[in-house]
Formats: sequence, structure tokens, C-alpha cells
Amino acid sequence: MKITDKITALSGVAAKRAAIYNKLGIETVGDLISHYPKDYIDYSETVKIADAPVNEQAVIKGFVTQKIPAARIRQGLVIYKVIVDDGSDTLTVVLYNNRFAYEALEKDKEYRLFGRVTGGFTRKEMNTPQIIPAEETRLIRPKYSLTEGLTAQMVITNMTEALRSVSEQIEEFIPDDIRQRYELCTEEYACRNIHFPESSHAAEISRRRLGFDELLIMQCAMGLMRDRSRETTGCPMKMKDIAEFEASLPFEMTGAQKKACGEIFSDMCGQTPMNRLVQGDVGSGKTAVAAAACWLAAENGCQSALMAPTEILARQHYATLKGFLEPMGIKVGCLTGSMTQKKKNEIKAELSSGEINVITGTHALISESTEFKRLGLVITDEQHRFGVNQRKLFAMKGEKPHKLVMSATPIPRTLSLIIYGDLDISIINELPKGRQPVETYAVTGKLRSRALGFVKKELDAGRQGYIVCPMVEETDAAGELQAAKHMRKG
Repeated sequence: MKITDKITALSGVAAKRAAIYNKLGIETVGDLISHYPKDYIDYSETVKIADAPVNEQAVIKGFVTQKIPAARIRQGLVIYKVIVDDGSDTLTVVLYNNRFAYEALEKDKEYRLFGRVTGGFTRKEMNTPQIIPAEETRLIRPKYSLTEGLTAQMVITNMTEALRSVSEQIEEFIPDDIRQRYELCTEEYACRNIHFPESSHAAEISRRRLGFDELLIMQCAMGLMRDRSRETTGCPMKMKDIAEFEASLPFEMTGAQKKACGEIFSDMCGQTPMNRLVQGDVGSGKTAVAAAACWLAAENGCQSALMAPTEILARQHYATLKGFLEPMGIKVGCLTGSMTQKKKNEIKAELSSGEINVITGTHALISESTEFKRLGLVITDEQHRFGVNQRKLFAMKGEKPHKLVMSATPIPRTLSLIIYGDLDISIINELPKGRQPVETYAVTGKLRSRALGFVKKELDAGRQGYIVCPMVEETDAAGELQAAKHMRKG
């Protein structure tokens, strides 16, 4: 048997079971070995039946003292029951349509059972538990993601055969010196012990090795993506002094904003397209940094486009960028799907002629009919809200344009390197001067009227407020959840 063979090469895996495995993305023997456990059952951690908490999972160790004859409840449903005794109490084990498992259990033999305990103090049950003989020495067993028609025991049986047959074909791809430096076990050991660990320690070091593999492969893939993006940009730019842009602003940029702008300007004036993520909390001034990038592009005769995931956000960016840039003679437009066709056509005509220097919008920016005269900078807000193909289509509107991503999602730097591994990162960790701190309060139902009174007071003072509801409309399943339409009427 080869690791590349179809799953049907395993004993007992005919076309029907293979089709079930296919639902889990398992088509070959190698795919099966890569179907790692989501957790483990430790059959050594047993509890007495009398002490087993109700409605929780537990491992019980006891003797089969009675096998109750099968009961046919209705067409297609047969129930088998056995009684297990561990000296502290008895447990009724219920099996549905599983004559094979019922007949395999021997009276007066001891077993270990894992499952959810139900019932009460007078009678406890365990429905369709996983069962192994008490004398079994391998007590840490895998728990796999399953699908209808596939049991845990089926996967374990097939996995055992697969590992026994092809373990010698599992190749080591990390050099020995690197493995030793990071204290990693071999690939073969990891694949074997991730499924059937010799101990909890073996499971842990196997998980660590396989996790290292995934991160290494991801970083290598990101490196390839980065290399492929290092082609010569179609929009090389000349450096401008950011002081010219700052002079037009009604506020002073923070040190973090200036640092981010310096990194962006340096990238945009290079020979390869910029790929940069600007990350900062809400209110940190990411849009002002994006406006500076748009200004540099416009000064170099290039257009900029900012794509947002919602129309509300696209219009907010439009209003902000318009305020920053139009006093400097840079025309800003907005293109969204809800506009009339006439208005869309007008905006698109101004884009293709170059009359509009900066455009904000939603998915309408990537439609086939949207063309640019010379798109040099594409900006996406909250990139994870867009699909890979959408981002690719956006960039294809220009000739290898510079790419800037904005994100308010507070993610640690290490995680951001994984998620945005093909991007350089600028972090804005300083709030603009005069920005008031955000105060958060938890208000119980009894104080709701008081909270609403505070909101009304602020509205009367000319400020704004909003209420977020978990539901839009009331439904039977909503329970006590507030619906936006009901709140509006109230």
C-alpha cells in the first residue's frame, strides 16, 4: 500500500464508506493520516458510577452483569441494553441499532466505557458509549471529527491499518540540525503518536511538531507570495515631503502616524509594489494615514481607490477623505451598489477619464465596468472581510499598484504576521492629541431607563447616540432579545 493510494485500499473501505470519508475531505490514505484527532479520551481517569455527575461525560469501569433482550420500538429502531456494575452502583448502557456491539459484550467481563451519564440518583444511563476491554493497555484514545455514517471505531480501525502499512513512507522534511535546535520529534513519530499516543507527553510533543510543520509551511507559502509580488510596479513614485500634507490638516499628526506615513512613502517610492498593513485601534487616525498615501499618489499623477466592506463605511471614508484632500485640489468620489445607474455611470466616466483622483466604495469598485485611467494605490479596510478573489480583482484594476490594508482588529504582532504574512506592518499605537478616552459601563435592566435618559440628554445637547440590538425583527425564537424595529417603535 502507498500513502498516495485511494482510501479504498484499506480493508473494509468500499465505495459507500469512501464517499462518507470524502465528505470530510479524505480521499487518500495520506489524507486519512492527516485527519488528526480533535481531542483524546483518557480511559485511565475513571469515576465510580455512584459519583458520576449527571449530564457530563465520564469514564466508567465495571462488569457486564446482565444483557437485556433486544426491544424493537418501531420500524427501523432496535434498542439493546446491558447492565454494568462497578460495586458502587449500576449503570444501564443503551445501544441503538448496534447488534454487533451488543453481541461483542461478554457477561461477567470488565470494560471501560466513555460517554455522557444521564438519569438521576435512582437510575443512571449511558447512551451509545465508546467501549474498550478493561485489560487494554492503550488507554489514551483519539476523538475524531465525524460525519453521519462514520463511527469513531471505524476511523480508529482504518487509521490503525493505514499507519501500520505506510509509516515507513512518511518522509522527514526538516533537517536534523533544525529539529534538534527546536527540540522536535520526527515526522513519523509525530504522525503515529498524534493518533495513538504512548502517553500524554507523547501526544503533546507530536502536536508541537505538527503545529511547527503547519506554521513553517504557511510561512514558506507567504514567502513565495511575497517574492511573486516583488515585480516592478507600474506606478513608481517620487518622494514628497509629508510636511506639505500636514500643513493642510486641521490637527497635528501623532508620532505614530508620521512613522507609518514615512514607511508607506518609502514603500511607494520603491521599484516594487507596496504591500503594507496599517493596524490601529478605532480613533487612532488610520484614515488620515491613508489620506496621506492618496495625496502622494495624486502628486505623482496616480489614482487611489479605497474599498470598504459596507456602504456606510464607504460613505464615512468618502466624507473623511473629501475633507482632507479636496481643499488640496484632489477630487474624491464614492461608488456603491445602491446608487442609481445614472449616477454610477457618471462616477465611472470620471474615473476612466482621470477626473476623479480618489474613489471610495464597496464591491462596485471591482465590477468589470469600473475602469481607472491610472490606478496606483489600492486600499482595503478590514481585509479579512473580503475574499481572496475579490482582493485580487481589486488589485488587477491597476498595473501592479501599491497595496495598503487598514485594520482596527487588535491582534498581537505574531498573529498578524501569520494572517497577513505577505505584508509589511505599521502599527499606530498612539491616539491623537485631545482624544477623549472611551469609558465603558455595564448597565442592568433596572437602570435601562436611566441610561436612555442619559442618551436623550446628550442628543438634546446636539450630540449623537446609537443603540445596538441583537435582532432586527422580532421572532418566536428571539425570547427576551430586543429587536431593532421594536425598539424604534418604543
